[in-house]
Amino acid sequence: QRGPQDIVTLIPASLEFYWTEITGANGVAFTAPTLQPFATDGPYPSCPGIDGAAFHRNVLFCPTDNTIYWDQDYALELSLQPLTGDMSVGYLYSNAYSEAIQTALNGQRTGEARALFNDCLTGSWARFIAPPVPEARTNKVELSAGDLDEAIVTAIALSDASTDTNVNGSAFEKIGAFRTGVLGGLEVCNNSIA
Repeated sequence: QRGPQDIVTLIPASLEFYWTEITGANGVAFTAPTLQPFATDGPYPSCPGIDGAAFHRNVLFCPTDNTIYWDQDYALELSLQPLTGDMSVGYLYSNAYSEAIQTALNGQRTGEARALFNDCLTGSWARFIAPPVPEARTNKVELSAGDLDEAIVTAIALSDASTDTNVNGSAFEKIGAFRTGVLGGLEVCNNSIA
């Protein structure tokens, strides 16, 4: 049984392995982001273009310093709750990593479309770690029973309060984008998420 400390080590390593392999194979210049924890009560990181309040109970990518900042108290809380768990933390890390990927690609999506693309990219990573993981793979992180449910619970929690908000996507849109990535992988994300 892995503990919360393993989650914040193994999940980022899996994301770095996945995205470094893909970007390298496609000739995309990508430097894996560094990770920096902070406490729920602050002080919060400073990143141009991101309101400091957005960091509370979140994991966010700052393009200025290529750093993923993560609320360590919130990650611990998620990892220990009955409806959430390691993949809830993984979902948050992956969405921040997906933002790093969109930045490396000079992605032009904004607002809700960008957030939903991050959900699809997170789904593509979930597909990559779905069992069975090939024996030859050096990074052995693998989804376990209930992990997709944990990701979906987290996606719902981060969705827009109403369908007219159009910031993060509605619960249905977020789950749909994540599902697209899980079932179809990266190529389907590129072709189906506007």
